[in-house]
Amino acid sequence: MRLERAAGDLRFPFTTGLLIGIGETLEERVDTLFSIRELQAEQGHIQEVIIQNFRAKPGIPMRDWPDAGHEDLLRTIAVARLVLGPRMNLQAPPNLTPAQYPELLAAGINDWGGVSPVTPDHINPEAPWPGIDVLAQRSAAAGHTLRERLTLYPEYVRGAGFVPTHLRDAVDRLASADGYAV
Repeated sequence: MRLERAAGDLRFPFTTGLLIGIGETLEERVDTLFSIRELQAEQGHIQEVIIQNFRAKPGIPMRDWPDAGHEDLLRTIAVARLVLGPRMNLQAPPNLTPAQYPELLAAGINDWGGVSPVTPDHINPEAPWPGIDVLAQRSAAAGHTLRERLTLYPEYVRGAGFVPTHLRDAVDRLASADGYAV
């Protein structure tokens, strides 16, 4: 958590998370979530937490390791939502579990992450991003509205002290009044 703390000292909105299924224990996952919660309470700069399931692939040292299970992913997301509270932005990559979008939303995510119609997932290039229209339809079916945001979450776009003065005009041109992308 040294890097996360340094980012908070500098007032940088920060992304952190958990890669599950790499040999960690359940206790270690929960300890990590509580550490994130504590840091957020102290510094207020953790803008999102990504819960990602490990996937083995050729050419990596853990190529023979089993992938993290879907139920395990859902449980971890649900525990993260409970530990981190309703205001924390939680993500899970939709391209790694495309058939389970409603379950991911029900478990507690509120953001699909950096889905791109023009760039691949650089960590899992074998798993293409879903179309934005598909995510919008699936989100709507679960009672949610898909909205484009900047790399900063709206509460950090409009939050005091998170956008340096020299970038304020540029961010304001890109953001609507509610902090989402124009």
